[in-house]
Amino acid sequence: MCGIIGGNLFNSRKSIRAAQKLIMHRGYDAHDAVSINGFWMGHNRLSIQDLTSSANQPMWDSTERYCIVFNGELWKNTMKKFNQRLRKKYNFKTNNSDTEVFLYAYIEYGSSVFKDIDGMFSATIYDSVTKKIVMVRDWVGRLPFYYLHKYEGIAFSSEMKSLTETFTDSATEVSIVEPSHYYEYDLCTGHLSKQRYYNIEESVPTSDEKLSVVTKKIKTLLDKAVDNELIADVPVCTILSGGIDSVLITYLLKQKVKDLRAYVVNLGNSTGKDDLHYARVAAEWMDIPLTEIKITKTAIAKKFRDSIWAAEMDSWTQITPAVAQLFLADKIHEDGYKVVFGGEGADELFGSYGNIQKMYFKQDTNREARIGLIKNLHKNNLIRTNKAMMFGGTVELRTPFLDKEFAKYALSVVTIDAKHHKHTNGFTDIDWQNKSHMKYPLRKAFAGLIKSEDMPEELLFRKKETFQVGCHTDYLRDEQERMTTTYKKLFRLPVKKKDKVKTMKSNILLKDKADLQNIEKHFSESVHVLGAMSKPTFPLDDIEILSTKFSKVGKTTIEKYPNLKAVIVRGHGHDLVNKQVLDDKGIKVYKLNQYTESCAQWCVDKVKGSKVFVVGARGNIGSEVKRLLIEAGKTPVADHRADTIISCIPYDKHDYKKNENFFKKGFFDKFNQPVTFISISRSPTHNNLDIYDKLVKGRIIEAHIDTVGSADRDKLLSLDNFHYYEHTSWKHKPMPQDEFAKLLVDTVELAKRETL
Repeated sequence: MCGIIGGNLFNSRKSIRAAQKLIMHRGYDAHDAVSINGFWMGHNRLSIQDLTSSANQPMWDSTERYCIVFNGELWKNTMKKFNQRLRKKYNFKTNNSDTEVFLYAYIEYGSSVFKDIDGMFSATIYDSVTKKIVMVRDWVGRLPFYYLHKYEGIAFSSEMKSLTETFTDSATEVSIVEPSHYYEYDLCTGHLSKQRYYNIEESVPTSDEKLSVVTKKIKTLLDKAVDNELIADVPVCTILSGGIDSVLITYLLKQKVKDLRAYVVNLGNSTGKDDLHYARVAAEWMDIPLTEIKITKTAIAKKFRDSIWAAEMDSWTQITPAVAQLFLADKIHEDGYKVVFGGEGADELFGSYGNIQKMYFKQDTNREARIGLIKNLHKNNLIRTNKAMMFGGTVELRTPFLDKEFAKYALSVVTIDAKHHKHTNGFTDIDWQNKSHMKYPLRKAFAGLIKSEDMPEELLFRKKETFQVGCHTDYLRDEQERMTTTYKKLFRLPVKKKDKVKTMKSNILLKDKADLQNIEKHFSESVHVLGAMSKPTFPLDDIEILSTKFSKVGKTTIEKYPNLKAVIVRGHGHDLVNKQVLDDKGIKVYKLNQYTESCAQWCVDKVKGSKVFVVGARGNIGSEVKRLLIEAGKTPVADHRADTIISCIPYDKHDYKKNENFFKKGFFDKFNQPVTFISISRSPTHNNLDIYDKLVKGRIIEAHIDTVGSADRDKLLSLDNFHYYEHTSWKHKPMPQDEFAKLLVDTVELAKRETL
């Protein structure tokens, strides 16, 4: 790992050295900068492979036509593939420098070789004959790489700060060198071109292998990946957060590294089952020494600015882990290590994020989502960790989960998150409700270790936690505004002057902002509009009318808003409101029928027969369904003649328990012929096994269901005549914004008249 910098925008040795100094933390072992006809090539070295001075950079080939500055490592398979072959043809000056192998591979094969090189790297190569330079980055972007292209020339650097501090008027123009691409710059014309050399989307095959095959391959390929990246002329160590990712990497390393040491960072003492607790369990199981790094809020406060400067980001999701990683890297460096292994990449490969859990249910879209996460890693977690570890202690991070071959295979297989894919390959025994089963194929691959070495269950199926939650630095999320301001000042970006906050008096709160854009203009009086995660800037005691879409309303709400008189529910879920609690306090509930037409139309569009039994016809949605059916020439019936059943009955855990399992087996036997079943109701109203039984036996021809409970769901999903819509009916026919705004204003006015 090193720091590279250069370009013809630097106008003197003084300017390049000042910029180079800003990234000195990326390598203290050697540093130099040379000018080639006014084009600077600079390098700060962290010696890991070939520790001799002959491997220092900038490095020339034997003919002195090409000059390279290289940041990163080439893995064993690439060194084996190219090293001996190229040494037979070219006059190498080093014994084992991967930089020199990379340079001669490019000289021999040109830019086409980049797709065949396995490693983590960012590099710039200067060709003194053609007067062109090439900038290239590895397939996933494990190492940071930035450039500034202007009319006058170009500059590049491993970190953004060298460019923003040197070219202060161009901070907004700094760009990222994209992974899987190389850039060619013509010094004579000033033309910059970009070319993709590898496409992960085209490289990922479609796999429908059985779970037993998948787990065997995962274990084999991950072990191979760890071994492939275990190339260094210095000692290595490992991060052990106690999560399944770091545990597996540490376990595989232990088989290969003598006297392996692990590190964990934690805010104070262990409180319950956090990273420190699980790291201790893992270290004891593997019988390896564990260094515990205890930090305090006072120490963190002193590192606040440094964490933003190091990570070059302003999001709390990145800064809260970055600040802990500074302490982690400092201790690792103090103990004499330059290389540390970590578990980054597994969450993205196996899709263990909430948005993937909720949004991507089918295997094809799930795979696309995971590929998308991998393609964006160079913008967030991966690159933040690299920068923080280098700034904190000049420590190189290696991430075997992102080995190219392992990543391709992991992206190809079914994961737990593809839970609505109709599996027949062994994945159907998964407890879908248990969040500790995220990354299920990965966990399952290591569940069958040698009997005497069985991994403790609490490690193997530890619930997924983010790094910042596990080490307790997540309290810093409340500092988002300060982070953004600090970031913009540090990196010379425009800082918008803070508007004076006007204190607005209003007793009306409209919560959950998703459908409330520009809603204030429709009101003749002041209203508070609040996002789900936003903090209120008004007295809570003033609120008398509350409108909500997603938030649950019950005892906690009453305690929060003690003078509440009315609640307006914009969604259709009866279970959002604890009506008994509100009734006891004399708080009225109003249902704003924002999605009535959409849900009703969703139901009617699925009807194929002519005689329809609407269950729950007296409700808002049910009555609208009946109206639309008559309009469409269908006959609403309420007896055994029906060929279609539409369920619109409400379910409320407080008031409507009687509707649980309403659609039992015997219900469908009452009808003269097999029926189509369409349900807009919440999942407790029907039993999945009962529905499955009737679908198999033909009493239900086909079922269209908006929400499905988790119990026995996979049986239903295995049937071709069962259709699940992932609770999307409310989006079927969206209400126009103006119409919704009028409805909301009218409902608020009604609540005011009746309660205030």
